[in-house]
Amino acid sequence: MNPPPISDEPSTESSSAESAGKTSIVLVEDHAILRIGLRSMLIAQPDFSVVGEAGTCSEGLEVVRAT
Repeated sequence: MNPPPISDEPSTESSSAESAGKTSIVLVEDHAILRIGLRSMLIAQPDFSVVGEAGTCSEGLEVVRAT
């Protein structure tokens, strides 16, 4: 299964991670290629759910506030 495309824009995903007992993660990394790799590793873990991504700390805070 391929992960959805990654962009440099902040994003959020609707997720039922909390109801499924998963740890929700907002991934913040300024290097897109590292963010792609980290996301791929995290979504392969059954106890983690990547609920948002950002390229900067300020974008990450926006994503956290929105989720």
